[in-house]
Amino acid sequence: MKIAEFEKILSFAGIVPVARVTIEGEDVFVADGFVPPSKQESLKRFGVGPMEYPYGCYMTISVSEDKARGWDTQYAVCDAFHDPGYSPETKQGMRVKTIIDRTELAIKSRRKNATKH
Repeated sequence: MKIAEFEKILSFAGIVPVARVTIEGEDVFVADGFVPPSKQESLKRFGVGPMEYPYGCYMTISVSEDKARGWDTQYAVCDAFHDPGYSPETKQGMRVKTIIDRTELAIKSRRKNATKH
């Protein structure tokens, strides 16, 4: 699957590309967006049940290519009213930074474990 295919799948739920970064030499695609209750069914594969967030939720996801295992994803789901008092732009920046930090930890852990075998 190519990044463009991920973008198409995610855009159905309102999740759009927001960043591309390189971590440890790997290209990482980051997408973020608000998912209304009517589209939460599309998040079932991420453990989000239908109407789990009755007012909608934000989903931030990163996708990187692990040459040995295929695509590696990290994601975070936040309720619609997370971190009150911050602007929408600041909230998005916090979500994106969190997922990039998680992705960096996952990539480093994966590489560390690969050298053990």
